[in-house]
Amino acid sequence: QAGVLPTGTRLPLTALPGLDDLRAGRIAAVPDFDALPALPPALRAGHAAGLRATVVVPLRHGEQLIGLIGLSSRTAHALDRVDHHLLQEVADQLAIALTQAGLRDALQRERDQLEARVAERTAALQAAVRDLAESEQRFRTLLDAAPIAEVLVDPRGRIAEANAAAEALFGYPRGDLVGVSVEAL
Repeated sequence: QAGVLPTGTRLPLTALPGLDDLRAGRIAAVPDFDALPALPPALRAGHAAGLRATVVVPLRHGEQLIGLIGLSSRTAHALDRVDHHLLQEVADQLAIALTQAGLRDALQRERDQLEARVAERTAALQAAVRDLAESEQRFRTLLDAAPIAEVLVDPRGRIAEANAAAEALFGYPRGDLVGVSVEAL
């Protein structure tokens, strides 16, 4: 409508009359702009647009003021206690929705960060496994190339690994040596 503030018009909180009441969770109402001795700056634009009454209700999450919702009229004293109550009901539901949306967004950010960390750690683990496999392959190549018989023994005294020279020395294939007690040789 002509003369009405555009949707999304932003006014600084400090310019609103009754800001302390709003922060405390109370409704701020101006039933007749013309009855005020001095019109606050936040109401001047609405008055110039033809508005004569307003009610502003806080959107609260616990004790925190998270926003405001207002209703205005071109007629003075047009907004009564029923309008205040209805607007408070809308504000309460809107505050819940905004809080839930904020929590959902925070959860999504945390999920995204966690997935990124998992991807980084998975990539690092895959690289470490690759490096370990390459290192083991180099070790086996060096072990097999050794001209002397070499056997690796685990803490229980069993052969864990043997090279080709050990196969030749003991006369058993490597697969038969692995797991045998070193004392049995």
